Amino acid sequence: MKYLKKSIYICVLAILMAIPVCASIASAQQDLDPLFIMNAGGGAKQDNFYVNDLFNTKELAPIALTTLIALPAGTQNPDTFTITITPGDKSKSFTYKDSYMLIGFSYALSGTPAPIIASNTYPLPIVAKVPIKSNFGFATIGLIVTSAVNLDPADVIPPFSFTIKVELSAAAAPAAEE
Repeated sequence: MKYLKKSIYICVLAILMAIPVCASIASAQQDLDPLFIMNAGGGAKQDNFYVNDLFNTKELAPIALTTLIALPAGTQNPDTFTITITPGDKSKSFTYKDSYMLIGFSYALSGTPAPIIASNTYPLPIVAKVPIKSNFGFATIGLIVTSAVNLDPADVIPPFSFTIKVELSAAAAPAAEE
């Protein structure tokens, strides 16, 4: 039974890691790394990317997808992913606003699946903290642009530009026993 559970987890992980690869081929996004593999306490990774258009509910696209994998580093286990999405559009209109949403889910070996939902509007970033607190975990996230208002006629938006920064903190060392 124990091996069956591990096999199921590995199959689900393989499917989740394939989703961002397929989505990038469909050109719903540009330049977003489909996979971030990070070690606990290993610093931050950053990437610039574009979302080609507003989200269409009939086609369920475009959505910029990526998967984050948390691995231990030596004796340190992963603690928390900090995901920061910052819009990079520049409009000539002072009243320009676009709304965007981060959706997804996370799973750690010591826990249960948890949803990830956050939203904001230009120029404010989204900062989402995803707890892992295990020796292995992953999160699959997608970014959609839900609206854009007050564009200047001279603007060349879309595509909407964003920067993603991902950090993985290490869990605090257990207290020494006396």
